[in-house]
Amino acid sequence: VRFAAAVAAVCILVFTGTVTAYALGFDLWGRIISWTDETFNLTSDTVRNAEIKTKELKAALKEAGIDEGWAPSYIPDGYEQSAFNQDHTDVGDLFTAVFEKDDNAIIIEIQEYQDPFAFIEQYQKDENNPEIYTYKDIGFYIMTNFNEYLATWRCGNIQGGIYGVESKDELINMIESIEVVE
Repeated sequence: VRFAAAVAAVCILVFTGTVTAYALGFDLWGRIISWTDETFNLTSDTVRNAEIKTKELKAALKEAGIDEGWAPSYIPDGYEQSAFNQDHTDVGDLFTAVFEKDDNAIIIEIQEYQDPFAFIEQYQKDENNPEIYTYKDIGFYIMTNFNEYLATWRCGNIQGGIYGVESKDELINMIESIEVVE
């Protein structure tokens, strides 16, 4: 009897909490659980919001015939896209997305060059040497500039960069959300 009463109390609490959340405009279960015919996902708001935030960048890459997985799927909490630009030049295509939170900005650049050896890039950094962080057999060069973290990489004719991240852990989370398979 006590067990049944405890289960009933929990069910009432969950039901009441769900109804209250819906009344306040918050889809509690829709933010956590989603499914299709072939998959079932338990997803945190952070992952889902990041996917929405990088949707424009991923769509532009895909439309240009570039693997959309080069765009990170993770953007730190609180950042919202403030700008997106796509430039076609004589040497290739450049995609730039800017995400801002308060006075901070994170910039993501993905460049596809027509010739993998047609470019030379320079990056401003502090006096410390870059650290090579290997993920999916790609060397990501992590460095700092004015107490912000940045990473750059090159794979074939694709070059990418993530600039202005506040912590190394957040930068690594962004790197590890790159889903490209080479």
